[in-house]
Amino acid sequence: MDKQHFAKSFGFYNLYLTWDDTEIADDRVEVFYTKEDAEEYLEELRKRKLQ
Repeated sequence: MDKQHFAKSFGFYNLYLTWDDTEIADDRVEVFYTKEDAEEYLEELRKRKLQ
């Protein structure tokens, strides 16, 4: 399942989804109402991965 299929399945249209699949068998979807909140979360994930 990709994030587009997830959005269609659960009605998350016009929302910002992030998809984190860095862990095996641990896909995680976060839903944000604004693009800025989604970008902030993605930046935090990037910082964690660099540590």
